[in-house]
Amino acid sequence: MLARFGSFLYDRRSATLVVSGLTLVLAIATMALTAGRLVPSGFTNDGSESARVERQLAETFGRGQSSLVLLFDAGRPVDAGVRAQVDAALAPLAADPRVVQILTAWSTGDSTMVSADGASTYAVVLLTIDADAQVEQLDSLLALVQPGDALTVSASGFGPIGQEISHEVEEGILRAETIGVPLTVLMQLVVFGGLVAAGVPLLVGALAIVASLALIFALSLATGQSIFAANIISLLGLGLGVDYSLFMVARYREELQRRPVQEALSVMMGTVGKAILLSGITVIFGLAATQFFPLMAIRSMGQAGMLVVALSLVYALTFLPALLAILGHRINAIPLGLHTLRRRKPTTANGSESRFWGGVAQVVMRHPWRTLAPVLALMLLASLPFLRLNMTAGDEAVLPEGSPARVTTERIEREFPAGQADAIPVVVSFNGDVLSPENLARLAAFVTAAAAIPGVEGADSLLNAPDGSPLDWRSFSGDPASLPPAAHMQLALLARGNQTLVQVYTHLDGASDPAREIIRDLRALNIAGVRQEVGGSTAT
Repeated sequence: MLARFGSFLYDRRSATLVVSGLTLVLAIATMALTAGRLVPSGFTNDGSESARVERQLAETFGRGQSSLVLLFDAGRPVDAGVRAQVDAALAPLAADPRVVQILTAWSTGDSTMVSADGASTYAVVLLTIDADAQVEQLDSLLALVQPGDALTVSASGFGPIGQEISHEVEEGILRAETIGVPLTVLMQLVVFGGLVAAGVPLLVGALAIVASLALIFALSLATGQSIFAANIISLLGLGLGVDYSLFMVARYREELQRRPVQEALSVMMGTVGKAILLSGITVIFGLAATQFFPLMAIRSMGQAGMLVVALSLVYALTFLPALLAILGHRINAIPLGLHTLRRRKPTTANGSESRFWGGVAQVVMRHPWRTLAPVLALMLLASLPFLRLNMTAGDEAVLPEGSPARVTTERIEREFPAGQADAIPVVVSFNGDVLSPENLARLAAFVTAAAAIPGVEGADSLLNAPDGSPLDWRSFSGDPASLPPAAHMQLALLARGNQTLVQVYTHLDGASDPAREIIRDLRALNIAGVRQEVGGSTAT
C-alpha cells in the first residue's frame, strides 16, 4: 500500500510540496495570531485535597487565588519611618482591583515578618487572579510598587518563580537548538557526505516542530497547556524528524543506484516507510497513556509528544518522498569528500560497506549471553542516578543559583522566622459554629497536637492574636463589636461559619521529606469532632 502511495506522491510531487509549504505558512500564522498561553503550572490534581483547600482560601476566606511576596530591604532597623516608606511603596498596588489584601508585619502584628537582623521585612500580597494569570500580569503588578531610593524590593511567590521558569525553558530550547542543530548537521554530513542529503532530514524536523507548536498554541486557548510541552516538541521533533528521514534517505540512495527514481521511491516507501509508520504509531499509543494522569502538565506534555510524532510521520511520508522525487539523483549533489556511509554499489552480505556492522551482528548471534550480561550491567550502572531522583512540582529549586526569585525565596527561608510566606494552610471544620465553647476546645486540642509535630515551629489560629499572645474567647457574647481589636482581626481573617483557618509554620524546605512528613502527620491527626484538610505547595 505504501509502495503505491509512493508512486502516487511521485506523480503529484509538486502539488505535495505546495501543500506542505501552505501548512508551514498556516502554522506560522497560527503561532503569530494565537500567541499561545503556555503555563508553568499544572502539577496539581484539581480534585486533590490541596486543590480544595486552595479554592476554599479564595472563595470562603477571601484570601485570593494566589499570593505575591515582596521583600523590602531598608539597610536599617524596621522602625516607624521604614514602615511608612513600605506603606507608601505599596499604596498604588493596594488600590489595584486585582489585590484582595496586603499583609505586613504591622497590619497583622506578626513579628516573624521582620528579619532576624531587623533590617528587612516582607509583605504578602493576596490576589484575586489565579497563579497562571499572576505569571502573565506580574510585570504590571510589580510596576505599581514604588519603593523610592530608601528601599530595595525583590519578589518571590508563584508569579516570579513561574516567570523565571518560563524564561529558563525558552533559553533552554534556544541553547538546545544552538548546540543540537549544528551537531545534527555534522552527523548528517558524515553519514551522507553531501550537503543536499544532509539538509533534507532537517527540513522534516523543522516542519514537524513548527506545526506542532502551532497546534499546541491553538489548543492552549481552549485547554491548559504546559510550558514544558514546548521542550517535548523541540526535542522529539528534531530527533524523530531527523531519525525517520535519515532511514528513508539512506534507503532511497541505495535503491537509486539500481532503479529509476519512481521505483526507488516506491521501494523506499514500501520498506522503510512501513517500518517508521508502525514505529511512530507505537510511540503515539505509548504516549496516549499520559491522558489518564490527573495532572494537566503531564497530559499536556503527552499531547505535545503525540502531536509531534504524528506530524513527523506525516511529513516524512508525504513531504519527504515528494522532495526526493523532485531531487532525483541530485540528492547526491554538493559532495564534501568526507568518508561516509554512502554506498557506491549495492550492498552484499560480504560487501566492504557492511563488514563492520555485519561483524558486530555475527558476534552477538554467536555469543548472546556474553553480550547481554555486560550490556545489562552498563544499563543498570547508567540508571543509578535515579536512586537519588528528587521529584518537585517546580519550585525555586529548579531555577539556577543566583536567579532573583530563587535568591529572594531562599533569603526569606534563611533570614526570617517561619511566618506568613511559608505557612501551611489547614482548613478545620466542625459541626456547628466554630466559636461555640465545645468547638473552641476542639480547636485548642488540634492546634496543640499540630504544634507538637516534629519540624513545626508554631501555628496561627483564632486562639492567639497576630503577635502570638493568647486570646480569651470565654466572654464572647456573639457580637463581634464586643471583641478587642486583635480578636476582631483574627475573626475576620480566620473564621467562616463552621470553618476556621489554621496556619502551621515550618522552616523546612517544602520539597524535603521531613516537610512532606509534616503534611502526613497533619492529615493523620484524629481529634474528635474535627475534620481537617491540608493545603500548600508541599501538600500537592
